[in-house]
Amino acid sequence: SVLPGCKVEPVVHGENRSSPRLESEDKKEAQTEKPKNKEVKSQVGSHSHGNKKVLTSQNSKGGESGEFELKELKEMSPQEEEAVANTIPKKQEEEKGGRGEGGFRSWAVNHLKRLFAIHFIHVYLTYLIISSLLGGLIIWGIERSNLRSSYVDCMFIAVSALTSCGLSTLDMGKVRFGTQFVIWSMVLLGGATLTSIVTILVRRFAMQMNIRKWEKDHVGLPVDLPASYYTDVKVLGSLVLVILGYMMFIQGVGVVTLAIAFNVGDYSIPFEENEVNTAWAAFFFPVTAFSNSGFSLFSQNLIPLNHNAYFLLYTSFTLIAGLSAYPLLLRLVIFLFYKCGTTRMKRRLGPLLRNPRQYYTYLFPTYETNFLIIMFSGTVIIQWVLWMALNWNREVFAEFSTGLRLANIILETVSTRNSGFNSVDLTKINPAMQMVILLFMYISTYPMVVALHSSIVQDKVKSEEVFKFEEAKLPKYQSIRKALQFVFLRDIIWLVVSLVAICIAEASWIDDGDPDFNLFKIMFEVVSAYGSVGLSLGIANGPQSFSVRFSVFSKVIMCIVMVMGKVRLVPSAIDTTIQLPVIPNIEALEERRYGMDLDDAQEEKIRKAILKSSGVVYPNSDAGTTETTVR
Repeated sequence: SVLPGCKVEPVVHGENRSSPRLESEDKKEAQTEKPKNKEVKSQVGSHSHGNKKVLTSQNSKGGESGEFELKELKEMSPQEEEAVANTIPKKQEEEKGGRGEGGFRSWAVNHLKRLFAIHFIHVYLTYLIISSLLGGLIIWGIERSNLRSSYVDCMFIAVSALTSCGLSTLDMGKVRFGTQFVIWSMVLLGGATLTSIVTILVRRFAMQMNIRKWEKDHVGLPVDLPASYYTDVKVLGSLVLVILGYMMFIQGVGVVTLAIAFNVGDYSIPFEENEVNTAWAAFFFPVTAFSNSGFSLFSQNLIPLNHNAYFLLYTSFTLIAGLSAYPLLLRLVIFLFYKCGTTRMKRRLGPLLRNPRQYYTYLFPTYETNFLIIMFSGTVIIQWVLWMALNWNREVFAEFSTGLRLANIILETVSTRNSGFNSVDLTKINPAMQMVILLFMYISTYPMVVALHSSIVQDKVKSEEVFKFEEAKLPKYQSIRKALQFVFLRDIIWLVVSLVAICIAEASWIDDGDPDFNLFKIMFEVVSAYGSVGLSLGIANGPQSFSVRFSVFSKVIMCIVMVMGKVRLVPSAIDTTIQLPVIPNIEALEERRYGMDLDDAQEEKIRKAILKSSGVVYPNSDAGTTETTVR
């Protein structure tokens, strides 16, 4: 309800934008307006806004519809102001459980809504779980009569493929072609690059639908959408084309060149001995390398191909181009297109360089990009030096020439932080190097995860903004240092809980003193799964990962660990790169109409649209219950 003789206007923050014509009209209406005691379908409260008294209008659903300036014809006493602020219908109190706005029921409902709010991470987890269960069922149906594998083992390898891990409880050299194709498909669908493209396309489609809805619902209104809204649609479209071109070029080059390299001279011998089709291998390896999954068509992973220098170097480059150096190389590609492209291309690619995190999860500002360059270069150099110093003269490298030693060491250096590819037997390398690999697997995705969380872009509601976004809570980490602390604490908790659970389940094997089953191997396997790396110390009597010796309970725990490790690269819920765009707020756009030379019909259309969007009953409308003038 509104006090008799008072009028309600929206507060225009900042400069006074009210037109002289409207002010004179206000005075004229104020002199002729008669008090009326009719109920308004909104809740009104009072608070101070600068030197003005402000009424806060709230619709029946409990959400604020806007602030309105109270223009008085006479001075109000404190008692009258309190009466206005406390004018809340009893029916609304009853709906809130009789406890008022601060009641327990209202508090519980709001928190339940927050608890069960659907975010991108929930959709992504659902996708991973359902796809893993279905993929495991398909693989189990294919291999049930071949390897007589259990469903848990088939589900394990499906989860490993979808999370780009690479741990395997099946002998990849003996599985059927159908299983290989399913694994290849799941690796492709679970890759971070392809998943991010889907989110961009969904956002772009939502923006296009918003534009169509706006143009349909606001025909004839002299208020247009900002040009940036249309520009963002074009920018996202160009970004998708760049990412697809980047991915297809790297993998396409691999398909063509590997198809040739696998059939040249002695390089075809391993394929003939293991009955592997070279054409299928040329399609399989580029995808698994770019997705950082580490799956191979051979039982011994890449050991049969450790004499093919070109394959080792191409795989090494594809591994870093698909994840650890992906933001760096993609930004470089966009920069080159921007510098060498046409004016139209510069208009579409320029925003990606100026505001990268506003558009894409894996494009970072300058500060975070420099951080990634330093971390990537530092970790690669440290690992390469340690590999050279600790293993150069080991027996495992004795059969290689100098060039092949360098090629194999480069692959092992890159693979430690990216995938489960290994071209040498890891059980025969220096034990100190095994510990180094364990540590670097633990921090495998740290640079990317830290840069992802420390560069979050979120939208806040400001008086001068054109779009209306839900106000989000600030993240707990605002810098690289704080993000690193948060990620480190979260990872420690997950790893400790997982290790303790598996050790409890496998206590009988550990107590037996089996040298092939020890605590270090368990720790190595769990860290590899959580880091989405896939390296394993294996078992003595088979080519599978060490996880094949775990019980059903431990294998399920390992599946959960792989999923949680994959989710680390999912951005926060307040990140604009995974939020669906909302329709612009017409009330904010209406503020821009002040100063326009509008006729009465145009002004009437704008007023009705504003009041309809804010939930306030328009005067003299069919459902109206008051003649209070609202500006």
